[in-house]
Formats: sequence, C-alpha cells, structure tokens
Amino acid sequence: MAVDLLLFLWRTITRGKHQLVRDRVRLLNQLEALLEEARIKLSSVTSDLLGVSGRRILKALADGETNPDRLAELGDDRLRCSQKELADALTGSVEPVHRDLLKLYL
Repeated sequence: MAVDLLLFLWRTITRGKHQLVRDRVRLLNQLEALLEEARIKLSSVTSDLLGVSGRRILKALADGETNPDRLAELGDDRLRCSQKELADALTGSVEPVHRDLLKLYL
C-alpha cells in the first residue's frame, strides 16, 4: 500500500516537472518569435535569452526603451559580443503590441 502511494506521488511529480519544462520551452519559442517579428536578434548574441542580461534587456524593452545603445549597456560584460554587435542586434521596430506581449511573457 505504501509503495503504491509512493509510486503514485513519484509519477505525479515527474509529470508535473515534465509539463513545466515543456511550458518553459514553449514560452521561450514564443518569445523568440515575438522578437523576430520586431526584428530584434537578441538570441543570436546571447547564449541564454532568459539569462541575467537577456532578462534585463527584455524588461527594458517591455518598459518602452527603444534606444539600441542604451539597451546594449544593460548587457553583461560576460556576453560573447561587443557593445556595438549587441546594439545592432537590438535595432528593430518594437510596436506597442510587442511590448504588451513581452510584459505578459515576462
């Protein structure tokens, strides 16, 4: 009886974890598609779109910052690209609908 309960709980936890991983991947794909639509190539210059630098930049974009140079300053020194390359990747046309969706995703 106790073994059956433990197996049931283990299966429940495993399914829940699997679902959370799938949801995170789906959200990441939707976020990348949204940035592509706005002509923002952040994922091409960062190894982790939802890492520290990526989140800081995405938050600033969602809050209305559009200047690529100011956005590039939010990138960490550990990024594998220069400030100019980051600024080039952040040059796009973010519309209000993109900002609203970005806020929801974050």
